[in-house]
Amino acid sequence: MKKSLGALLVVVVILAVIALERTFRFRSRQPQAPPVAVEPLDTAALAQRLAGALRFKTISYQDSSQFDAREFDGFQRYLRTTFPKLHAALKLEKVNGYGLLYQWAGPIRVSHRSCCSRIRTWFRSSPALRLAGPRPPFEGTIAGGYVWGRGALDDKGSLVGLCEAVEHLLGRGQAAAHRVSRVRLR
Repeated sequence: MKKSLGALLVVVVILAVIALERTFRFRSRQPQAPPVAVEPLDTAALAQRLAGALRFKTISYQDSSQFDAREFDGFQRYLRTTFPKLHAALKLEKVNGYGLLYQWAGPIRVSHRSCCSRIRTWFRSSPALRLAGPRPPFEGTIAGGYVWGRGALDDKGSLVGLCEAVEHLLGRGQAAAHRVSRVRLR
């Protein structure tokens, strides 16, 4: 019994020594990339556009009688006027009238799983969820260096951020590198 425990201990020590030796000899294979120049952005204007999007009460309900189509229509008009380059260059498909699917076509065909060249947006939120904060949820207030409003950190914040990025890239004359050949909605 002592011999087997001794042999097991020797094996564990040898494995530990090998692991430590490999750990200390390991070097990163990460290629060195040149630093990217910081783009000058008008952060006040960015915040104003996000705040504007937050003012729309785009709430989906299970009960369709509570659905306010005017808010969704207004929000879609806001997106069209706020991001004109995006709407001129990207293909827009409306799903059930209020779900928006943008497709940015590029020269390379990729599978539908690639999310690099499409922006999918659904404006769903639960009426039970409320923004934890001192401001009304649909006011779209800018205060203390923050944009306050329901959706600022999730749906609308992500949507406006993606729209801003695409609008900026299109303004610089950049095109998509990929084209989505098949889109599946979940």
